Amino acid sequence: ATSAAVISAVISAPEVSASDGPASDEGPPEERYAARARVLSARAQHLSRQGDGPGFVALRVELALAAELAGNDAEVETHARGALAVDGAVAFAHGALLRLHDRRQARGQGSAEGMREALHHLEALAAATAAEAARADLLAERARRLAELGSEPDAVVAAWERALAASARHGAALWGLDALLCAAATPAAKRRRAGHLARMAEAFLPEPRFAAWLLVERGHLLEDEGDAEGAADAFGRALSLDPGVGPVREACLRHASRRRHGPLLVQLLLEEAGLERDAPRAARLELEAARIAHLRLGDAARARSILEQAARRAPTDAAIDARVLDELVASYEAAAEWTAARAARRARLAYVHDEAERALELAAMA
Repeated sequence: ATSAAVISAVISAPEVSASDGPASDEGPPEERYAARARVLSARAQHLSRQGDGPGFVALRVELALAAELAGNDAEVETHARGALAVDGAVAFAHGALLRLHDRRQARGQGSAEGMREALHHLEALAAATAAEAARADLLAERARRLAELGSEPDAVVAAWERALAASARHGAALWGLDALLCAAATPAAKRRRAGHLARMAEAFLPEPRFAAWLLVERGHLLEDEGDAEGAADAFGRALSLDPGVGPVREACLRHASRRRHGPLLVQLLLEEAGLERDAPRAARLELEAARIAHLRLGDAARARSILEQAARRAPTDAAIDARVLDELVASYEAAAEWTAARAARRARLAYVHDEAERALELAAMA
């Protein structure tokens, strides 16, 4: 109904005289826009006398557009504010005034009052926008400007949250809120950031390695807060997203080591050994896992099984292979498995070069 009224009002406006300078397709753009503005101004005056609100607003919007194209900022402000005085929800008028503020800001003519008014225009534009992505963009821009204005952190956090409520995967809003929580560096901010990192990881699941590192950061924050179970869950989820050899697995290993979680350490070391293409490093990882299983878990049988697996990798590195056989000999003899111990000693002879030591080794085998 409003559109019909606007169209009817514009059509019924009187013709302007030639002295009013009707719009022409010829001449420089500024002259064409100025001529168009004169035509529209005459119609606006007629509608104003008639008290036609919708038609008057429509012409004010056209005048603001013509003035903006002609580069006449003063006229833009006059007509945009005139439209808003009749109808405060005219999106184009809010957008024109926002662009006017940005131009003044770029020229160094901005003010704190202007920045606060820009926030109002962004709010109005977001309310008038139906598209989810566009509304999230506007709300994120509002949050950014709110932070730039030096507003209270809680108000800025709430603004970023509104943008994320409009679009949970909005990149600017996700990173904007993360930067704000990082800068706060308070216990409450750290706890909130830990939750936010989980949301970020969810948003970036199409990039699993990146999402995994976000979960590693979350794990570190939860660990600092004393939430061992939450940290373990974060590190575990990170490893499920990036299970290969690399920084995520290294972070998980360090976490398990700090917690003195022997079974998890053994599991992680053996998994990494299975993934490792470098044979000497794989054997060293298995040697380390076997020592943890023996010394920390007291599981000698499992330690022997792991050492046997490492021994089957030989030849890798002489020092590592010899150390594996040392551990195997000690383990077999402690379990009174003499035949296996003798076979391990015989294999170890290849790494014994001193004649006296070789004599002792042969005596032990005998």
